Amino acid sequence: ATGRGPGAGAYAPSAQGTLPMSQGLTASQVMVREAHKKLRLGDLSGAFLEATRAIQTDRRNAGAWTMRATISNKLKNHDAAIADATEALKIEPRNVPALLERGYAQYNMGNLAAALEDIGSAIKIEPMNALAYLYRGMIFEKMPRYSEALSDYETAAKLDPTLRQFWEDAKARLARGE
Repeated sequence: ATGRGPGAGAYAPSAQGTLPMSQGLTASQVMVREAHKKLRLGDLSGAFLEATRAIQTDRRNAGAWTMRATISNKLKNHDAAIADATEALKIEPRNVPALLERGYAQYNMGNLAAALEDIGSAIKIEPMNALAYLYRGMIFEKMPRYSEALSDYETAAKLDPTLRQFWEDAKARLARGE
């Protein structure tokens, strides 16, 4: 990009000096932070646009691809989430958030074997990741492999006490055969 044309503006590479380069971040990394802020505030379209700008600024920024995958999952655009997470994984094969986003998208599309593979890879890399166990529990429950689901829900709750109610609800639900 040259800073000219339809994409030019405050985020054009020629204008990078005007961005707050806190803590030695690149322009693309700053845009990912802004996308995350917008996501937290519930501005999904603004977050998506900011993540897209980050990708356009630096196509090698795995965090930008992962952020856009996260937003796409929230927008229920799971095909796009899979594509973006896959791009992030081409750059950083051990990117746990990208594995989780791709696995979650696969789960929502009913591709349980692919979801299980991604989430299993995330657990191998980060065995203390509560969200990975939660997601794998959801996959096992849908398969239906209930004892494995309950085990993963319990592990998730032990790693992150805020997930305890989810585990308790799953125990009650599965005991009733739902």
